[in-house]
Amino acid sequence: GKPVPVIFRNLAPDLSQEEQDEVSARILDGLVRHILAGEGFHYPGVRETIADLHSRGFRLFTASNGREPYVRSILQANNLIQYFAGLPVLGGSISDKTELVRDFISREGIRPSEAVLVGDRASDRDAAVDNGVPFVACRFGHGTPREWEGAAALIDSITELSRLLP
Repeated sequence: GKPVPVIFRNLAPDLSQEEQDEVSARILDGLVRHILAGEGFHYPGVRETIADLHSRGFRLFTASNGREPYVRSILQANNLIQYFAGLPVLGGSISDKTELVRDFISREGIRPSEAVLVGDRASDRDAAVDNGVPFVACRFGHGTPREWEGAAALIDSITELSRLLP
């Protein structure tokens, strides 16, 4: 999807930046509270697939347009956070997913050819392509076939990653 500031500029263009930030913060607090209360939905097989990849030595990172408390709460509520080596999210001088991926693969010393970006939206594909990272498109997410163009692989379930990745 789009970064949170872009979403709020589009949703509430008549509000000042300060007002948009205030509304955004209240929504984030509510989302985190509901997620930590166990509300929400995970696609089938997420927990098992993440655990499997981690046990096979894959270093897992997020690459999210969402804010860190949101991403962290999802992983905590589903007992997945221990499998992730990092939770890179937008913020500071990093304003889009392409910059985010570029920053953390550089910082972590990851060669693009030894990484894969799994996602469902054009921002995921673009971040992968712009950084020379193979893109695996999730056809079960929110994206459209046009957003998956150029993917190295298409998957219909997260469980397919265990077979796809050596």
